[in-house]
Amino acid sequence: MTTIAYNRGVIAYDGQSTWGSMICDSQYKKLKFIKNLAVFCSGSPSDLPHILGAIEKDQVTVTRDTHGFEGIAVDIKGRLLQYGIDKKGRLWKEEISVASPLAVGSGGAYAMGAMHFGATAIEAVEVACKLDIYSGGEISRWTIEEIAQVLEKQK
Repeated sequence: MTTIAYNRGVIAYDGQSTWGSMICDSQYKKLKFIKNLAVFCSGSPSDLPHILGAIEKDQVTVTRDTHGFEGIAVDIKGRLLQYGIDKKGRLWKEEISVASPLAVGSGGAYAMGAMHFGATAIEAVEVACKLDIYSGGEISRWTIEEIAQVLEKQK
């Protein structure tokens, strides 16, 4: 899977992509821009086109097994959203306070622990990469302001 962490206006994520127990890529870009939304994705890369299509169309049900998709998104207004799929295959989203840290993916618990002890989003992903076998590689970061600017240009 991956680690995606948000803290104090910054979203960071690792670049590792795996296939089973094999590392396939260490610079995989987990940020996808769709419509008026930037989505940071964790889960199986083969599921992403299907899931992103459902998010873009604001569909409620995802008919395909999605292998643990979780995501953090930023909309054109700079709002932070969390996405997931429940056990019945329903896509859900929830607006999140920008004042609270959040982490998702297989290394999310490690990242949350680090942020609760003062780590930045980048430092939290670094911690997760040391502890989670499905997180690693290059760490990328975006601010909410940078994302909002890109989305504004795409209008």
